[in-house]
Amino acid sequence: MERRLWIGRWWSLIAFGFALSSPAQEALRDSLAGEKAAAERRKAIQSQAYNLKLGPVSFALDSSLGVELNDNVNLSEAGHQDDLILRPVVSTRAFWPVSEKNALNFSAGVGYAKYLNNPAYDRLVVAPGSELSFDLFVKDLRFTVFDRFSYTQNPIDAGSLSGVANYGALENTAGANAAWDLYKVVLSAGYGHLTWMSSTPLFDYLNRASELFNSRAAFSLNPALVAGLEGTGSLTAYDNRFLHDSLGYSAGVFAVWKLTEKLQVQSHAGYVSYSFDTGGPVTSAANPSTYYSAVSIEHILNEYITHSIEGGREVRLGIYSDFEETYTLRHSTAWKIIRGVDLGTQLFYEHGTYPPSLFNSPGSPTVVVPGETYDRFGAAVTLSHQLMKKLSASVGYRFTLKNSDSTSRDYAQNALTVSLTYRF
Repeated sequence: MERRLWIGRWWSLIAFGFALSSPAQEALRDSLAGEKAAAERRKAIQSQAYNLKLGPVSFALDSSLGVELNDNVNLSEAGHQDDLILRPVVSTRAFWPVSEKNALNFSAGVGYAKYLNNPAYDRLVVAPGSELSFDLFVKDLRFTVFDRFSYTQNPIDAGSLSGVANYGALENTAGANAAWDLYKVVLSAGYGHLTWMSSTPLFDYLNRASELFNSRAAFSLNPALVAGLEGTGSLTAYDNRFLHDSLGYSAGVFAVWKLTEKLQVQSHAGYVSYSFDTGGPVTSAANPSTYYSAVSIEHILNEYITHSIEGGREVRLGIYSDFEETYTLRHSTAWKIIRGVDLGTQLFYEHGTYPPSLFNSPGSPTVVVPGETYDRFGAAVTLSHQLMKKLSASVGYRFTLKNSDSTSRDYAQNALTVSLTYRF
């Protein structure tokens, strides 16, 4: 039992450190998503966050209703479309301890977005983080078999998008991870099969499947410092030949350093490379071989104020080209300066770029598909209050501004949201 707790402690620490900033390639991103989900499950179990019980199975059930007033749902420089959006959501989480060492976990958030002015944008939503997983412990080994899924259509999450209101995908990753606890060394490896299917016909050319591989060796150098090596590989094949299939890999180092009880630093960095196939109607830029990096700092100033700073550089598969590069910087603060009210603030900056491509259609002249370099700035503030034991309310405002070197790809968006959440 102590060995299981040791694994849980280690991976909670590592997952917490890296969930804040996704790494450079899909395989490691998928691995960290799984570790984040496992850490959340352990946190829920420890805090007894389940509110219903059916035999040996514990459940948590929440429902919420959000109302959003948005002045630019289509992210346009001109021709803004404003709307009032209703967002009912039901979330559930289940935990079934099949035996002392094995457990089945399920979590899902399902909702709907109803656009009153533009009903063509109505959409179903399955929240990221929804998953079905089975944890199995065999002596010093932990095995997790999982299926993680989501269905989202939110273009504001992708900096390279402008002029669209619907973007997203049905995304499903099925696979397995294993971790071997060797006391002060934990070795882990994982595999996932990712299926990405666009939620709108406009982006069907992005439909793809990926084989994702990851491995990691974590060393406890002292009670306050965990560091190690990480590596990934990916094979991606698109359903059509507009963008190119690819082979990607990365290798790097990471560290999680708890400087004091109130200050923790996480970082990772390494080398990433993609090799893209040739042929098809699009001729793209050279294959990227570069670095990825991320640093995050979390600081508890006092009992009233906690804040974090995170930033990094990422290379990932693109939307309008084979790949895109982004630099991000984000600052978040949680304030407890008003009795009974939680205040959260956030500032972010993103610099992104993707290269131009040539589109060759038989019998037609070659067309240059322009690349783009852009900067995005944003700010958000949220106030939340526990109205009753099971009922809470929140109100939030978010502003996003994009400046692009491409014509008609600038935009500004304001969004005001009010929501009620009831926990059964």
